[in-house]
Amino acid sequence: MDFVLKDPKPGGADGTNNWPAFARYPELAEPVKPWTQGFLRARDEMPQMLFLCNGAMASMLASWAAFVDLPIVPVEALLAEKGHMDLVKFQKVIMASCDTNRKRLATEWLDTCRDTFADALAARQIRFADMRGYWEACGAVMNAQLRALAQRTLAAFVELFCPAKGAPVAFKGFTVRMLVDDDQIRYDPEPEHIEKAVTGLFHKLLGATPDFPRIESLLGDEAPVGIHEQRLGNNLPPEYVQPLIAQACAAVRERFTAVTEYSHAYDPHVAYITRTADTELSALLDAEGNTFDMCVTAMRHCGCCCGGCDTLRGTVHSHARPSPQCAF
Repeated sequence: MDFVLKDPKPGGADGTNNWPAFARYPELAEPVKPWTQGFLRARDEMPQMLFLCNGAMASMLASWAAFVDLPIVPVEALLAEKGHMDLVKFQKVIMASCDTNRKRLATEWLDTCRDTFADALAARQIRFADMRGYWEACGAVMNAQLRALAQRTLAAFVELFCPAKGAPVAFKGFTVRMLVDDDQIRYDPEPEHIEKAVTGLFHKLLGATPDFPRIESLLGDEAPVGIHEQRLGNNLPPEYVQPLIAQACAAVRERFTAVTEYSHAYDPHVAYITRTADTELSALLDAEGNTFDMCVTAMRHCGCCCGGCDTLRGTVHSHARPSPQCAF
């Protein structure tokens, strides 16, 4: 080390080295301890503690490659929609994908892992002094796989509402209709309804990686030592999920402002839509002392009450069709 830290070549005419002296590290002053036996002992203990070299564990890890990018959120199908989607249709697409992929995990991934360990037990490839630790390691690995899949799924779902900058294609959003209900303008669906639906879909997506039985419980008597009451799952804490839900709901509220701004175009005609003009004109016509000219002036000011009201109400109802101005 002195040869490396201090340049042995002469640095000047007097043959001295002009490089600054390096402080000697205390650990270098101690004699070198033999490491060969420690390395060999750790190499022998590692498979016993982590079971990384076990053939069944390696096969189980390799089988996960077919499920690591499982499309629980059908992003391509949602982005391929030509226009805005109806909220009910959006929910059905997501829930159908969750059910399909949950069954695939149960019938393909879990069954493959069970068969792998059953064959290894039959071939006496799993023989350890600490079988409890082996099954614990297997459960920890499978939990980590499900947790990573759940994290990628939630991230893909949030990106539908909060796309990355420069994304080539973005989700176009939901269709929102303006309707007249009890002489009042309302939205269908309401923003609170959309947020509630999005929150419910988060929990549905988490349910796509549900609690599965542990491998040792599926093997029956072939795995005599195990913790059968425990189950596999993504185990994502609420502290991880709630910020993602809040981020998606905030994006919904922000994009809903375009709908409310569009509805302000009907503010000058609220009296017609709510039939307030009809009531006022009827009261004016029925009142004593009003001349014919006064009634004509009032009717002109209100825009021919009955016909105007019906026309405008029909116009608002016509926006039940998907419209770029009424969607987000």
